[in-house]
Amino acid sequence: PVELSQLDRHLAVLRLPQPEAVRAVQRSIERHGLLHPLVVNAVGERLELLDGFKRAEALERLGVSAAPVRRMALEAQQAKETLHILLKYQTDIAKAAKELSVDK
Repeated sequence: PVELSQLDRHLAVLRLPQPEAVRAVQRSIERHGLLHPLVVNAVGERLELLDGFKRAEALERLGVSAAPVRRMALEAQQAKETLHILLKYQTDIAKAAKELSVDK
């Protein structure tokens, strides 16, 4: 697990704020736990959040300080392309990884 406070969330500007969706994710986590890890890009020592913005916010609202992550090591352009693909497939990381030919 990684401390949520350690995540670089600068790519959140590419996402639309969805307060109701965050509340729905929070309720889901309360009922079922976290079903999918957050997806991060390791840039040196920095962990750039690529997927899981709503999950990370919901976990923080629940008082959780750390979460499991799926780490990738991508260049800046690859990270942006990955973010686009992850948004396209939403929670289907397997399909996204197949399209990216990445499974790390």
